[in-house]
Amino acid sequence: MVASIYLFFFFMSSNKVSESEYQQLINQGLLHVEEKVWLEQFKGHAHSMVLDWALQVAGEALGANRNRHIRAFSQIANHIRKEQVQIEDAINMPMPFQYFHIM
Repeated sequence: MVASIYLFFFFMSSNKVSESEYQQLINQGLLHVEEKVWLEQFKGHAHSMVLDWALQVAGEALGANRNRHIRAFSQIANHIRKEQVQIEDAINMPMPFQYFHIM
C-alpha cells in the first residue's frame, strides 16, 4: 500500500514514473524488479495496480482468517484510492470550483 502512495505522487509530479523513482522503491524493498518491469508495460495507473496487488497478498497471507480481516484491508485500500482520486481531480481541474460558480 505504501508503494501505491509513492507511485501516485511520482506519477502526479511528472505524469510518469522515472527509472530513478522505480529504483528508489526497489531499494526500499517496496517493489521487486519483476514487478517494475511489469508495471512499466502496464497501460493503466501503476499505483492502482499495486494497491490491488497489496489486497491480493493480504488475502493470501491471512489464509483461513481472510473473511474476518480482509474487510479492514479493503477499507484502507478504498480510502487510499478515494484520496488519490480527489487529489488527481483537484490537480486536473482547470479552474477552482469556487471561481467557476461565481461566474
